[in-house]
Amino acid sequence: MVRPTNVVSTKLSIVDTHTHIIADDSVKYPLRPLTGGSSRGWVSESPVSAEGLIRIHDSAGIAKAVLVQPQSAYGKDNSYVADVAAKHSGRFVGVGLIDQCAPDALDQMDYWVEQRKLVGFRLSRMHNGSQLGPSGSIADPSSYPVWKRAALLDIPLCVHITSDEFDALRLMLERFDQTRVVLDHFGGTSVDDGPPFSNMGDLLSMSSYPNLYVKVTHRTLEALIDHECWSSAFFNILIERFGANRIAWGSNFPAAGMHLNDLIALALNSLDEASLTERSWIMSGTAQSLYPTLID
Repeated sequence: MVRPTNVVSTKLSIVDTHTHIIADDSVKYPLRPLTGGSSRGWVSESPVSAEGLIRIHDSAGIAKAVLVQPQSAYGKDNSYVADVAAKHSGRFVGVGLIDQCAPDALDQMDYWVEQRKLVGFRLSRMHNGSQLGPSGSIADPSSYPVWKRAALLDIPLCVHITSDEFDALRLMLERFDQTRVVLDHFGGTSVDDGPPFSNMGDLLSMSSYPNLYVKVTHRTLEALIDHECWSSAFFNILIERFGANRIAWGSNFPAAGMHLNDLIALALNSLDEASLTERSWIMSGTAQSLYPTLID
């Protein structure tokens, strides 16, 4: 893969919709990986604290960000994300993780939103190290109350699934059409086939649901970078179907394993042929529409 150049735009306000933090204080914030055992990978090898992230963001020109609960570090204990988002309320908002199928799921939601001021939740395919709910599906009926409460609270749900769950996601988008849903990491959809990206067909077919948003991270963009024309074609198709106002960029830093400047450049280079308005929506506007407290 050819790495992008270190280019940071001075014309765009950048809001990162997907970044992670790990506390320096492991006594106050002990690691509790969702699947049990010890934390591995980036959590132990390249952790970044809130203070470190602020310094890196300042250097990279990122104005604001969404702190996404790192389930491989803290599981469902959203304390660090919530504390940092509260301390730096003008800069960060927090998206937590809950056990959406648990009997006390609504109590969990109310606590983290009303008392700890989180602005959304991530629904992972895995919880407590097992498949989602009794049926193993994102559409498990035991999670219905969470989806309904999210609409009442007017908070988005970030759904972390892969394409084999798209049929289940369609059912939830239809049943809970007032609940805004953000598909993390582009739903793991492959773009390796190149234009016209037939592999995206299932995902693009869900663009008819106005409550669905897509989050594009390095996982998708890295697959495009070695093919100069692919990125423009990819975003042309995506914008045509979803509209730029339902597409958001996220870095996945530091889990991405790349320098943040490179992750930003990767996104901006991929959007080279998009209009300034479209780039503005994808790099900040969509995030601000989902999380209004990020608006200046």
